[in-house]
Amino acid sequence: AFRLAREAESMGISLAANSGREQTALLADCPRASLEGAVELLCDAAVRPRFEQWRVDAEVVRLKAAWEALLQDPQSYTLEAASTVAFEGALGAPLVPSKRDLEYGAVAEEVQAWHEATFRAGSVVLAVSGAEVEQVALVAGELLAELPEGEAPAPPSAYTGGYHSEAMGGDGLAHALLAYEFKGGWRDVRGSVAATVLQMLMGGGGSFSSGGPGKGMHSRLYRRVLNNCPWVANCTAVSSLYNDTGLVGIFGSSEAARADELVGIMSKELEAVASGGVTDAELARAKASAAASIQMNLESKAIVCEDVGRQLLTYGQRTGGEEFVAEVNKVTKKDVEKVVKDMLKSAPTFVACGDVSKMPRYDAIARRS
Repeated sequence: AFRLAREAESMGISLAANSGREQTALLADCPRASLEGAVELLCDAAVRPRFEQWRVDAEVVRLKAAWEALLQDPQSYTLEAASTVAFEGALGAPLVPSKRDLEYGAVAEEVQAWHEATFRAGSVVLAVSGAEVEQVALVAGELLAELPEGEAPAPPSAYTGGYHSEAMGGDGLAHALLAYEFKGGWRDVRGSVAATVLQMLMGGGGSFSSGGPGKGMHSRLYRRVLNNCPWVANCTAVSSLYNDTGLVGIFGSSEAARADELVGIMSKELEAVASGGVTDAELARAKASAAASIQMNLESKAIVCEDVGRQLLTYGQRTGGEEFVAEVNKVTKKDVEKVVKDMLKSAPTFVACGDVSKMPRYDAIARRS
């Protein structure tokens, strides 16, 4: 690992990796002069990793620290817990294992077996931004040819909804996430575009935001909740979309004594959109914000590169920013209303943490839906 890091540094290459519930990405940023070296390092890491037990043990220590950090961030904790509560099967597996899950560590041979099953020729994409494919094909082709044939297994998942409550100390607030299933996921292109606009429409954030561009001060959750309820510390639209399904909902934080009232408000805000409460001005603002966010993100070559790879894995082809913006501009109020109406037909997913003494019961939440 030390030799690899020094070799990358000598060529000005920055290496990184991230993983979600459906995709893992290995990333390299480099000067043009180091392109071939970066591709070789990247493909070598993907095809020929060494999972020595002492390295796996070191990662377990880091994962324990990541779990402790997650407990200090209520919004991230509830969003992570929501997937484990909402889904049975693969999507229900935790991205950040708890201390209990890590108690017995991890075995290098099991990690190696997972890699061999997952990194297969039919499920690996090499994406390049800022260079021509021909510049990397020769170097990458020889290494990637070593990948075993076939595709990675795709274990099934099923949405169930559910309830999880975790009493935590800290800020003395009650934190809750209320979400519903978004059927279709990213592969429902029209629906996922409408869900993107819905996210901008609802918006929200923390009550102590200083405002400014991108803060969402004119979004529905700011105007209707945060500006009118001084006891609410945070009210934010959230989503986790996967290839064929997803979660869309609202995260909120408030004084613990008013937790039940907070959850009622979150539920009513979703119902208000489903019942046709969105104005033409609100929709226009949300579409403009979504388009601006897309275009701004695609100014980064690193984001473009990752976007190309993820789209190829999900759709088998890549749609550019202009095409996606065109889809955003087609979204109507009925499209947004339909997304929320369909969501509310599913069983709710509810996660609470902090001071949970006044949180409503799951059956009461389900009746509100």
